[in-house]
Amino acid sequence: RRRPRQLRGLARGEAWRLPPLGIVWQRTGAKPWLRLALSFEPVGDLSAAAAALIAPPRLLEVATDRKTLSVCDDLCFCAAPRPAESSGAAAPWAASTVQYARSCRAARPEGSECGKPAVAQRSPANRASGTANQFFAYTPSRGAARCTVSASHLGLVLVVYRSCGRLGPQQPVGFGNTERRRTLRVSVPCESGQPLFIYWSAEYAPGSFLFAVSEEPGSSAHRHRAL
Repeated sequence: RRRPRQLRGLARGEAWRLPPLGIVWQRTGAKPWLRLALSFEPVGDLSAAAAALIAPPRLLEVATDRKTLSVCDDLCFCAAPRPAESSGAAAPWAASTVQYARSCRAARPEGSECGKPAVAQRSPANRASGTANQFFAYTPSRGAARCTVSASHLGLVLVVYRSCGRLGPQQPVGFGNTERRRTLRVSVPCESGQPLFIYWSAEYAPGSFLFAVSEEPGSSAHRHRAL
């Protein structure tokens, strides 16, 4: 065990990133979790109890199985159940625990994040739930130059993104809704093999609906330039 590392105090609204940590431990079947604790000390006249209410200690539990350590990404973070007092209610100053494990990623519903999208096909029969926000990934086929998403249903909100990164969907290229009309049609440039991320918002709870994805080929000159 090493002594806790002391960090300088932060001004209000200031952020500070922890340095990368290198940790070596003995792998055993009896201890599948590696636990790290981050705590905060009161500043000035602030009592320890008041400081805990403002900034409760944080615990990070990292699963040590091979798949978690080799293939996990940002979607492997999730909140663990908080400890409870004898009365059964969680203490407001109790340490909140964040887990990093493959099981966290597996528990996320398909389509809930652009990093774990459902798959859309070139078909008029793709189905969205309409009760939860959903991401679909569509990969254009060879020769595609424009891709179109269409649907006929009230209460729809659609955004098409070109990419998905650590912070979520990026580069919006198309938007549409059915606030004023029942039919929605959004056409965007697309490229073979480069996925588009289709996001359906459930803000207006439209209920289950079908949507279509279609393609249009580019001209021969366009394809020649692409080569």
